Amino acid sequence: TWTKNKKKPVNMMQMLSDLDAVVLCLKEKYQVEKIILLGHSWGSILGSVYALKHPEHVMAYIGSGQVICMDENEKEGYAHALESARKAGNEKQVNKLLTIVSYPDITHDNILKEVGMVHKIEMSYTGNNGNAKMMNIMKKSPCFGFKDLFAMLKSNKVNEALVREALTFDLYQYGTDYATPVFYILGEEDMTTPVSLTKAYFEKVTAPQKELKVITGAGHNVMYEKIQEYASVLKEIVQTL
Repeated sequence: TWTKNKKKPVNMMQMLSDLDAVVLCLKEKYQVEKIILLGHSWGSILGSVYALKHPEHVMAYIGSGQVICMDENEKEGYAHALESARKAGNEKQVNKLLTIVSYPDITHDNILKEVGMVHKIEMSYTGNNGNAKMMNIMKKSPCFGFKDLFAMLKSNKVNEALVREALTFDLYQYGTDYATPVFYILGEEDMTTPVSLTKAYFEKVTAPQKELKVITGAGHNVMYEKIQEYASVLKEIVQTL
């Protein structure tokens, strides 16, 4: 979007409005009453809230790298990263993390750099390098070009207002009562959105149908890290629907 018109979404409500427009467009294009909505990471924030607010358009919601409470996510992820760096004897990473012991503090001017640093260290201790695999997939894409790569690398800066808003997000504030089936596909080693926090929320969820799948040996980017396993779980979900 940014490469096409240079406009920046200013808040989550605008992105939810954009999502609604896309959903309605898909329903009309494919002549269906409802669609299956899958959200990963930031997309899981939008997907969860949309499924709660607009079940009339959603056949089922699937969450991966599911965000529950960003403050708790980041604090637990930070603690995991620091513990992992200490166990590995990586003093450079340990020292970097100790410079931001109040993390995450959205009042910091350089909070975006802090988030990027913590997530990079987290990723280095998961079973698979999801980012590297994602880049390889993008290279083979018929529709993802150099300009898109440039835009992706600039995304945190471009979307600074959204990132700051996301850091205050708490899914509990939107409720746990879904009128549509809910499925989670999680990476066991995910430090960015820890499985323990997701499971705690999921236990409170009421829905016509719900199921939580954890894929071993995968981290936050589970769909890139364990492609075949992820595809198999998706097929199972579609078949149950």
